[in-house]
Amino acid sequence: MRYRDWLLDDATRLRSAARDAPRQPVPTCPGWVGRDLVDHVGEVYAHKTAVLRLGRRPAEGEWPWAPDDDTVFAWFDARLAELVDELDSRASMDPAWTFAADNQTVGFWWRRMAHETAIHRVDAELTAGRAPWPHEDEQAVDGVDELVGFAGEQSVLSAPDARCGVAGSVLVSAGDSALLVTMSDAGQLVAPSAHGAAADAAVVGSASDVFRSLWDRPTDSAVEWTGDPHVLQRFRARLALGAA
Repeated sequence: MRYRDWLLDDATRLRSAARDAPRQPVPTCPGWVGRDLVDHVGEVYAHKTAVLRLGRRPAEGEWPWAPDDDTVFAWFDARLAELVDELDSRASMDPAWTFAADNQTVGFWWRRMAHETAIHRVDAELTAGRAPWPHEDEQAVDGVDELVGFAGEQSVLSAPDARCGVAGSVLVSAGDSALLVTMSDAGQLVAPSAHGAAADAAVVGSASDVFRSLWDRPTDSAVEWTGDPHVLQRFRARLALGAA
């Protein structure tokens, strides 16, 4: 996967859009203005740089906070450069603390930072009144896979809103890719599938649009959410908890 390329490209687009609308409200993040997107993502970069340098989860105060003025744009550039330097200095399979029990590697953070930036780049472009640039299919499909995986984390499954009551399945068709998500109160299974496979509900659209739709962002074309409304409600709840 081309995580490094995607991260740098989307970070540049995010910064440019937010710089053009630093005090405009962010329609997809109530209470934020454009500059807050740069603040937030820059602090995420700073936190992950601390993770890599410390070899553990940082304690409060062990990473820098963004300045509360327009110097935040230069600060963002510096935090991005530091993060990429730290990631570049390690192999993807090197150990690193992460919040995912089944993936404690540096590669996890390449992926997570690329997709974090991709979604907030959409927020910044919407804030600046720009039509969001479509994500490449490879990037969008991988982003769908990541978020669907987060929706099955134990911290999500233990939340009351994520409980199903009964088992249910959702076919997620994103462009040429399809995943079958089988949910129960005990867990969640995700497996590659064929388009049109039997499921209780389905989410269907282009790869870029499904990626955005799962993150509850506006899409260029309609994404179809069809089937059992109870199953879709629980799936949406798990996605929202996984994205938090």
